[in-house]
Amino acid sequence: SNYITTTNDLLISGDLEVNSSAQFDSFLQVGTNTLYVNPTTGNVGIGTTGPGAKLHISHDTTAQTLSIGINSNSIADETSIGTLDFKAGTAGTTNVRVQGMSEGTAETGGHLTFETRADGGSLTEKMRIEGAGNVGIGTTGPSGKLDIVGDLSGSTGALFRVASSSELFRITEAGNAGLGTTTPNIGAIGTSATKFLTIYGNAGGSGSRGVLELAANAVASGEPVGTLIFVQNNGGGQ
Repeated sequence: SNYITTTNDLLISGDLEVNSSAQFDSFLQVGTNTLYVNPTTGNVGIGTTGPGAKLHISHDTTAQTLSIGINSNSIADETSIGTLDFKAGTAGTTNVRVQGMSEGTAETGGHLTFETRADGGSLTEKMRIEGAGNVGIGTTGPSGKLDIVGDLSGSTGALFRVASSSELFRITEAGNAGLGTTTPNIGAIGTSATKFLTIYGNAGGSGSRGVLELAANAVASGEPVGTLIFVQNNGGGQ
């Protein structure tokens, strides 16, 4: 075999074509710091000769962009145009996927999807951000700025929950909502349920009572600051 050593360099001013494989026992560098491959760590640097990860992209003065896409003007709606997979294990199982998707057929719209896998489960979409800005959790067609859809099981598990050191607010799969309770027993407004709103205070002590407060700013003396209206089901009276 013939070798190129530090004392026997090879200078190529034109193109170099390798039809088989090329092995570099030392580092591979293209330009000053355009492309650098460290044979010890396997790290690849673009714009740096000291890559600190498997792929390290850098520039001295300008923020860099990693571009992924399809060079075509005939992309169908809901087509993947770029994917970032997070894998684990020797089998290379994809456990998390972030994917850019086409939206429409004019190649001018897109949305972002997030897929995850429960332990032992399947990789499925859990959330997406559409091109118009709507966010869907549990749905691929969000109809509002935030659209949350559970498994439609009607269970008492939390579909939406807000908590701090204790429970503040939750809506269950069954459609019940509660303030300060983890087990709301209220039904959706407009159904035949006998309770529509349940408010709990802190457990025990003098501050355990629930409070419903109606307030308004800059109200003249003697004017109401809030009103509770009781209406029959047929809307015929108060």
